[in-house]
Amino acid sequence: MHFTVSRGVLRSMSPESITSAQIRAARAMLGLQQEQLAKKARITRKTLAGAENGDAQPFDSTRLKIKLALEKLGVEFLERDGARGIMLKALQPPAVTKESGPTGPGES
Repeated sequence: MHFTVSRGVLRSMSPESITSAQIRAARAMLGLQQEQLAKKARITRKTLAGAENGDAQPFDSTRLKIKLALEKLGVEFLERDGARGIMLKALQPPAVTKESGPTGPGES
C-alpha cells in the first residue's frame, strides 16, 4: 500500500489520482513498451495508450490494474502538496540459500 503525506496526515493513494504523465514516466523508467505493460496489467495496448495520452478517461478498474502492475514492478506513486511523481523502490536482492549459495556477477 502506498501513502501520501498531506499536512502531516498519511492517506492511501487511490488509483483515480494517478495521472497519465505518471503512467508514461513509470513505463519509461522501467524500459517497457506499451505492449509489455498492457500485458502485465491485463488490458489492451489501445486502452493503455489512451490512458497514457489522456485521450480517454479510463475506468477506475483499469487505472487500478495499471497501478498494481507498475507497483509490482517496483514503482511507487508519490503525491505531496498537489505535486505528483513516481520513483522506483529499491528492490530486495534475492535471498541466499545454503543450497544455491551467493549469485552475482562473475560468480558461479
